[in-house]
Amino acid sequence: MSNPYAVSEADPSIENENRAVSSFKRKSVLLVILLSIVTFGVYPFYWVVTRTKILNQLIPEKAIPSGFTLTVTIAYIVLFAGGFIAGFTGNEDLVQTLNLLNLPIYILLVVWFFKFANRLESVSKSPYSGVGVFFLSAFYLQHKINKLIDAETAA
Repeated sequence: MSNPYAVSEADPSIENENRAVSSFKRKSVLLVILLSIVTFGVYPFYWVVTRTKILNQLIPEKAIPSGFTLTVTIAYIVLFAGGFIAGFTGNEDLVQTLNLLNLPIYILLVVWFFKFANRLESVSKSPYSGVGVFFLSAFYLQHKINKLIDAETAA
């Protein structure tokens, strides 16, 4: 029985019609991690927004709905801005409200990463680890994109 938690390898025999992965830019995973630290966790959100636009252009028939992405984007911005306002004003009611909104918004963000991984899998024909997507999100998906680009350039 194979290990369900093992990181899958990119299939170097990607067919010509599936070479749309080249639309993505290769980026160092370490750079993605560094940008995430420097931006206090905002970069993974930016990463998924920009990559979703590319992915939606590649497969418009399976596009991630713009209503979903817009809702999560607005909620994330409100949560982020509200955190700054609460920090500067010390408003306890606002802090409690943000604490209540924090979990649902991050659940929606994780759902977005899974939607992205699902669509990317349909383009690349390469399986993804749900554990990797859940715990490492943008870092894991950038790693997978890099492997697909490498396999594509090697072919």
